[in-house]
Amino acid sequence: NFGFNIPTGAMITGVTVEVEKRASGAGAIVEDNEVQLLKNGVEVGLDYRTTASWPSVDSYISYGGCNNLWGTTWIPAEINACW
Repeated sequence: NFGFNIPTGAMITGVTVEVEKRASGAGAIVEDNEVQLLKNGVEVGLDYRTTASWPSVDSYISYGGCNNLWGTTWIPAEINACW
């Protein structure tokens, strides 16, 4: 539960997701498999996976942004329901 509490009348203009990543192990090559949002438990919108290898040290990687709706629409109730 992320604990979002966006007011009912607010307009959602974008969604940013930060993922903590680290590849470990000698010669480990780790890539995204899928980076997509769920709405009511169902995958929606665009997949933002990349083919870039994960870093070998803990790093936060951002997907989306303040003006990026991931190819779908959002209302406050849908964001507040995210778990």
